[in-house]
Formats: sequence, structure tokens, C-alpha cells
Amino acid sequence: MDALYLAAVAAQLRERLIGARVQRVVQPEREEVHLVLRTPSGEERLLLSAHPATARVHLTSQAKRAPRVPPLFCMVLRKHLEGGRLEELAQPPFERILHLIFRSRDELGDEVRVRLTAELLGRQANLILTDPSGKILDALRRQPPGDGGRRELVPGRPYVAPAPFSRPTPDRITPAELAEAVRSGDTPLWKALLGACAGLSPWMAREVAFRAGCDPLSPADTASSSDLERLAASAREASRWFAGPFSPTQVYGPDGFLAAVAPSYPPQAPCRTMADPSELADAFYGVRDEAERTDAQRAELAKVVSRAMRRCRHKLALQEESLRVAEGAEELRHRGELLTANLHLLRPGMRSIRLPDYTRPDEPPVEIELDPTRSPAANVQALFRRYKKAKSTQVLAAVQRDRTLEESAYLATVAEGLAAAENPADLADIRQELIAQGYLRAGPRPAAAVDPARPARFRSSEGFEIWVGKNNRQNDRLTMQLAHPEDLWFHVKNQPGSHCLVRCQAGRVPGPRTLEEAALLAAYHSAARQGSHVDVDYTLRRHVKKPPGSKPGYVTYTHQRTLQVTPEAAAIQRLSREG
Repeated sequence: MDALYLAAVAAQLRERLIGARVQRVVQPEREEVHLVLRTPSGEERLLLSAHPATARVHLTSQAKRAPRVPPLFCMVLRKHLEGGRLEELAQPPFERILHLIFRSRDELGDEVRVRLTAELLGRQANLILTDPSGKILDALRRQPPGDGGRRELVPGRPYVAPAPFSRPTPDRITPAELAEAVRSGDTPLWKALLGACAGLSPWMAREVAFRAGCDPLSPADTASSSDLERLAASAREASRWFAGPFSPTQVYGPDGFLAAVAPSYPPQAPCRTMADPSELADAFYGVRDEAERTDAQRAELAKVVSRAMRRCRHKLALQEESLRVAEGAEELRHRGELLTANLHLLRPGMRSIRLPDYTRPDEPPVEIELDPTRSPAANVQALFRRYKKAKSTQVLAAVQRDRTLEESAYLATVAEGLAAAENPADLADIRQELIAQGYLRAGPRPAAAVDPARPARFRSSEGFEIWVGKNNRQNDRLTMQLAHPEDLWFHVKNQPGSHCLVRCQAGRVPGPRTLEEAALLAAYHSAARQGSHVDVDYTLRRHVKKPPGSKPGYVTYTHQRTLQVTPEAAAIQRLSREG
């Protein structure tokens, strides 16, 4: 959100919020405050964020859940703003700063004017509340004196605005000042313009150059005197955009995602004009915030799964060692039988005895160690006790190893589900699965309600629906609840991956193309995603069974056939996705 876009938002807020009463103040995130205001046309929610990467101010439709215990800054805002009215909004020229002035009442009931300042200055972004005399009541990020030479931002101290521009603003830039900036070698013209003129964002600098008839990417030192004249005139024209109101234009990149916002249409770029700058900001940052929350939740759950997998590897190493040690169990039994058959040759006090092995007559005699403190019979009994212990250890370690291998395979499916998760609903499924399996504790407070995640849906080139589960819980629902007996079920062979389903309508049989596309989806949504010539099994759903008590996502199947495919992202993108 640069100064120009902030000007567009400020113009909208003046039109819709001046005179609105503050009903409620909430601070749902550490660096984000919402003011809920009552206007003649209804309730509005104003978002003010001081996040270093996404600092912004705009109206929002997202009513985020407030923490049970409000932060101190939120309590200060409630004390001074709730019940007051928004009287004025002011933006210093070309600055990413917005002052919101409220008329409220103090502890004595007298009317006072307090100011909430949003400084959208990147890593120094802040929200600061000041009293009528300009003293700081509180700041979202307090800065004590002597903190790296920065401004002092603590309650009781006078508010000092950020240092003013040392460069000329767009309305005052001259060709001579631009000439000084473009002497910096082969720097692109837009970057030289950005360094010469205060208040421009990178996108605005490119547009100023474009409107001047110059190539923004051309080397700055190739600009002629006439180019500099046109650039200065274009910058002065750009300064008038701040007076607003104007309708920002969304500019989309080749991938179809929002690339930038500009006040006009750039050449040869897909665009869409939007009359409501808050709506655009809310949509853009809503997607971005959801992606950040999704990544944070994914990382948290990935740590749990990774820790469990490390524990499995450690247990498996111990169990393999136990099995290796117990491999001599049959040899102990055999030696005990040799001693029993030759008991008459044993004498008290013997330390060892060499006996011929009647099962291997061609081999040398076997030397068996004895305990001289025990009788011959006691030595035989001790050997058989060691055999029984080694045998039971072998059986138990084998069972435990199989369980550990099964758990490792299950955790691999969870890790695959985490990699495939696309939104908080997918991750909520995995979180509930980990809680149910005992890898996570349920929180003291119930989690916020999230709509159940739906399997991904595609349509084959022949018109058949293909459903893809993205985690174990979805796989179970897809296969055991949503599928019909005559649907075709797909899964990559002998590797963790998604259950895929081709919905077979009555009287229609999927052709080879649909089978290949379903197999591609199954291979792509599996641990074999990067492989080639991947085997994918498919069978009718009625041949798929879930053993009682098995882990989520685990099934057995019969009557399968196998297709071999090479998963490619381009092939997947060609399929029509329906949700």
C-alpha cells in the first residue's frame, strides 16, 4: 500500500466514515487492530495493520476472532475511542501516513480530540494514539529512548512525526534534479526516478516513465533533455492523482495472480478497474494472510509429524538391533540339545566341552562354554532359558518392528497430506487426525469452527468427474462415504498418496483418456510426484475395504489393474478443476 493507494482509501473513508461512532475496538492479531463503526447506512469495520510486510488501512469484511484477553494497546484504544466519533482524516502529502481524528470524552466527561496515526512505513510501521496536546497515550510498538537513534515512542512523550523527505516531491521535481539522478550509470530509468523523487512507489515510477513516453527499463543515463522534461511533467501530473478520488486498476501477471495496482491501464497487461479500493485490498491481503496462516499452520503440524518420524526411526534402529542379537536363538536351542544328548560326558567344574554335531557330521566339533559353578543339568537348563528369552525377544521385537514400520508408513501419508494441503480447512482435517491418533493434544479452548474440507474436483476430457482426496481423513470420506460401488478407485502403487475416484454415471463407462487422466492425478498427488513411469492401481470401489481398527486412509483392495504414467504439472493444469 503506497502513498497513492492510501490516498484512494482515505478518499473512500472520508465519504463513508466521517461522523461514524466507534462501537468496538478489537485486536485480533498482534499487529492488527479493527475499529467497528456505526454509520447511518450500517456497521463498517476499519482494519489498521502495522505488520512490517503488509502494513495497510482499509475497510474489511473479515470479522476475525478476538483473543480472550485483549492486549494492553487494545485496552488503551477502547478507553479513548469507544463511543467517540470519527471527525477527520488527514494524509500528509505523498506520505504513507494517515491521521484519524476522533472526538471523544475524557474521564471527566469533557469532549476531547484524540488522534490515531497509522504509519505504514515497512519495518517501522506503527499505530500511535496521541492526546489533544500531542502527547503519546500509547503505541503498538513502543520505542524507548536511545533505541538505535530512532524516535522515542513511549506514553507521555510528545509525538514526533517521521523525518520529512530530503528529496523533492512529484509536484516539485525539476528536469535539473532528474538530470542529477540519471547520472548513476546503467540503472533502469524507473529506479533512477524512484531515487530522485519522494512519494513514488516502484509501480508508480514505472507508470510515470510510461506516461512520459519513455521505456521504464531503459538505462537512466540514456535519457535526453527532452525525456527529462517529459518525465518532470509526468511526475507533476502524477501528483494530482493524490487528490483523488480515482478507481485503482488491478494488473494481473502471466500466472493470473494480481501483480500490481495502478491508477491507469498499462500497455499489454490484463487489467480490471475497481471502484472500491478497500474491497480490492481486503481481497488481496485476505488471500495473502490466509496463505501465511496456512504456511504457519503447515509448519507447526510438520514439526509434529517430523518429530514422530524421528522417534519411529530411533525405535526401529533399537528393534533391528534386538532382532540382530536374538538371531542366535536357534543356535542356543541346538547347543542345549547337544548338551542334553551328551549329558553323561559333562562333569562338575568344567568350563567348556567340545562335542560332535550330529546334524553336521562333516564339520568340526562344537565348543560349548559352561559355568563351572553349576551342575551339568543346571548348565543345560540355563542354555534353554537363554534360548526361550532370545526367542520371546525375537518375536516381540518383530511385532514391534512391524508396528513401527506401519506407523512410519502412516506418518508418510500424513506428511504427503500436509504437502498437498491448500487451505486452513485441509489443515484442520489433519490437525484433528493427529489429535485423534494421539500425536497432538486438543487445546484448552475449542478450535474455531472451520467448514469441512472438500476433496478437489476435476473434470476429465470425456466429461467424467474425478475427485481427489488431499489427506487421510478426506481419503476415508471420499472412499468409504461418498463413493458409489461402481465408481473407479485409483491409488499409486506401494507409496503414500491420495485416493482418486472417477464418478461413473449410469450407462456411461470411462474411456482410456479418462483412466489415464485419473491415474495422472493419483500419481501427481502422491509421493511419486517427481517420478517417471509411475504404477497406479485402479479397481471398482466395491473391491476396496477398510480393515477394522486401521489407521486413517488405510485400505486394502483386490481385482486391480495397473496403469503406468509420468505425472507432469502441465498435464494436470490442462484438466478442468471445479473446486
